[in-house]
Amino acid sequence: MQNKLSKAVLSGALAAGLLAGPFAAVPATAAHTDTEKAADSGLAVTTAVDDCDLPNFADNESRWSAFYQAVRWMQCEEISVGYPTENVFGKSRDITRGETAAFLHRMVKPADFEAPSESPFGDVNAGGAYYSPITWAEAEGITVGQDDGNFGTSKPVTRGQFAAFLYGLEDPEFTAPEEAPFEDINVDGANYQAISWLAENDISVGDTWGRFHQSDAITRAEMSAMLMAYTQMKEEEPDEDGTKSIEIYSFNDFHGALSDQYSGTMFAYTVEEQRAAFEAEHGEGTTLLTSAGDLIGASASVSNVQQDEPTLRIMNELGLSVSAAGNHEFDKGLDDLTGRVSEIADYSFLAANFVNPDSKEPVLPPYEIKEVDGVRVAVIGAVPNNLYATTTGAGLQGNEVIDMVEGVNAVAEKLSDGVEGEGNEEAEVIVASYHDGAVGNGELADETAASSGFNDIVNKTDPSVDVIFNGHTHQTYLYDTEVEGTSRPVLQAGQSGNLLGAVELKIDEETNEVVDYSAELVEREAAPTKTVGEGEEAEEVFDEEAFDQLLDDQDSEITEAVRDIERSAIGEFEEAQGTVIGDIDASITTDYQTRLENGQDWRAGGTRAAETTLGNWAANALKDRVSLTNEDVDLGVTNSGGLRSELLFDQFTEGGAFGPKPADLEGKVTLGEVLDFAPFGNTLVSFDIPGSSIKQVIEENWREDGSKLHLGWSEELSYTYDDNAPVGEKVTGIWINGEPLQMDEMYTIATLSFLGDTSWVGTENSAPDGYEGFAQGMENYVDLGIADNQAFQEYIQAQTAADEAIRPDFAKKAVEVNEAPDSLAAGDAVSLTLDNLELESDGAGDATTVSVAFQGAQGEPVELGEVDVPTEGETVQIEGITLPGDLPAGDGELVFTVQYDDQFSSTTEVRSPLTVTAAAAE
Repeated sequence: MQNKLSKAVLSGALAAGLLAGPFAAVPATAAHTDTEKAADSGLAVTTAVDDCDLPNFADNESRWSAFYQAVRWMQCEEISVGYPTENVFGKSRDITRGETAAFLHRMVKPADFEAPSESPFGDVNAGGAYYSPITWAEAEGITVGQDDGNFGTSKPVTRGQFAAFLYGLEDPEFTAPEEAPFEDINVDGANYQAISWLAENDISVGDTWGRFHQSDAITRAEMSAMLMAYTQMKEEEPDEDGTKSIEIYSFNDFHGALSDQYSGTMFAYTVEEQRAAFEAEHGEGTTLLTSAGDLIGASASVSNVQQDEPTLRIMNELGLSVSAAGNHEFDKGLDDLTGRVSEIADYSFLAANFVNPDSKEPVLPPYEIKEVDGVRVAVIGAVPNNLYATTTGAGLQGNEVIDMVEGVNAVAEKLSDGVEGEGNEEAEVIVASYHDGAVGNGELADETAASSGFNDIVNKTDPSVDVIFNGHTHQTYLYDTEVEGTSRPVLQAGQSGNLLGAVELKIDEETNEVVDYSAELVEREAAPTKTVGEGEEAEEVFDEEAFDQLLDDQDSEITEAVRDIERSAIGEFEEAQGTVIGDIDASITTDYQTRLENGQDWRAGGTRAAETTLGNWAANALKDRVSLTNEDVDLGVTNSGGLRSELLFDQFTEGGAFGPKPADLEGKVTLGEVLDFAPFGNTLVSFDIPGSSIKQVIEENWREDGSKLHLGWSEELSYTYDDNAPVGEKVTGIWINGEPLQMDEMYTIATLSFLGDTSWVGTENSAPDGYEGFAQGMENYVDLGIADNQAFQEYIQAQTAADEAIRPDFAKKAVEVNEAPDSLAAGDAVSLTLDNLELESDGAGDATTVSVAFQGAQGEPVELGEVDVPTEGETVQIEGITLPGDLPAGDGELVFTVQYDDQFSSTTEVRSPLTVTAAAAE
């Protein structure tokens, strides 16, 4: 069969909902029987047509009028503009052969047709009215014109002739029946083949008395009804190649992304648009919505203030079928996930590799099978291998995480082994939903080389798996891969619902096997905005009126239900968000700008590989709050991944959307911001560890695979390092309150329950964020039971009361020192290099000068001089500085004071041990 009207062309009309309702059997009669025909068809009474913005024709204003839907469809699809001067469609008027060609041409919208320079018909002039549609119809074999070589442009078309036009457009492989479908049609008569084909496909069922009236002129309204019925037939028709299509969607790391910009609703809107378009073309029930984990946890405050209940309910409305379990689903513990969360959710959380350590059986369902248009689709879920390192391990109750690819493969092999029985179901399509993925979004070869875990996902996942969805790393990519003859997509859809992964699978209708696929990442529809203010004061703000209109136009009960849930959640959150808890002098942030400058999306914690004002501020806060209970606490420390939101002077972070604060909240910190910043529900803990463990922890910033993380430390701690040294030997000095760290001395640490967790010890699981040093020699562990967000709130309030505001500290805790001498003789020149002198947080200034002094074991420091830092440089060569010739011999330290040009004129103090020997004899 040759389809001249493709399903792709039809998708716009179908997606708009214009073909809903009982259109399959559209009666066709002579013009004088319009009323009876309309009543029979139901066209006059159904209200399923999704009206567009165009005003109705004057003769088609009532939904109860004959042919209302068909005419409205013609108008909305821009197939006909009617008679503009009269503002009517002309329902009962005849239609000419030229108009018929034009209507068919506009319905098909051929993109690659160029009208010939020479006309194929004697009465059709090149460049004249209908020239392009008529020549297109001739070229496509829809018509050969009249016997006299003319086309007959202005002649009216009969119902039989119009049947022939449609038949020519479709060019079907059709054998006419021996018995005529209408009593007034002769099996040997003209157009019998075309008319029988119309009847066979319910494009026309004739009049009440079983007649077709082929010699009667067809009216514009009747033609509209037939065209719309033909379109409906095309939508329902199976693919020509013996296949059918289903579409599977995935999104990941949603993290309760609800906001006063209705980001959750706009995500639902996008899903509904994509789903409606596909199902309009391929039939109802041909799609499946899945998630690759972190649906909840570390959530935006709108959802977080209600423990993610709004997000869970929204996903119920949206028809989420299954979700892989991510690390953040466990933030409140396994009992919360299998209890409260699962009681709210109408969908399961899957994990094939989270198992009981004794039985090795999965603790959560490893997979679920869903039937999609008669195809058995299995979705297998997997948590990241480092689950214990990325959530509070105690809440995992000692269960084991086996390798995610091994876990998925074990399930996939059973689902595809051809043996069906109790405990061994069979699937026809298998989807692996891994809550892990590539660390970047570069070329596939580069990403598999950069991450062994991602390489295993791509190249070692069983070939029976047809689709691989990823999450966890918040990346955006879509790779076409092939393993052992299996071609399959591997994709990840960003974070926070900003993208929807969509994979269309072509399925062999006989075997239900996948024969082909196509995939795309669909951007979330942007929320409507409007401009307020003028000139430099102009800004784009959310337009709630346009937003409501957008949803009205979509007319989706699902999207509207999501909006109602999100609106209620926003109302509850706004009560908290508007509660001011303190003041802020300047933004306190991660190095998120580095990611943005590199073309990456905002991510909680920024790069997580560098020192930031936000990490150090949080560590100070933890030490301060724990010291109220334990005054002997020495240090505060936190992990970069726990910094879930920036603290900005004049903006809300909003998951990277960065909405402006109202004028009265500029320079203020609200409760909502604190809830965004600390959404995990960690508690404050303290414990003692030896100095050697502190050094081990800092060394663990550098990983064997070349990656790097960074911890935020309270102001008491500073250290130096040599980045060129081997892993495990990079730290060259550590000081606490200016005194060298003692390896065998015990120090009291204040941190969060996440970093203090030791449930991984003695298992194959990873330490929190890979920092094993915290568990080495740990004593006197105390969980204070104080929630992290409560502690940060109290710290902000206390600092505001004491200092009028919280503010960033641009002093560096960690500075690279290279080629530092261990000893010098009095009178020798000092030469070394200081590097990585500047923070990348908002507001951080440039280093301008470095003052150099020598601090002996006793006595006052000896000032040695000052060196300018090169403009825009983070590196300075210390030279031109000489030790005094009469400097007493002994151990001491070179002390470098770095001056910055930020608004607070910050300084950093860097130390380097130095032994001074007596000056050489002259």
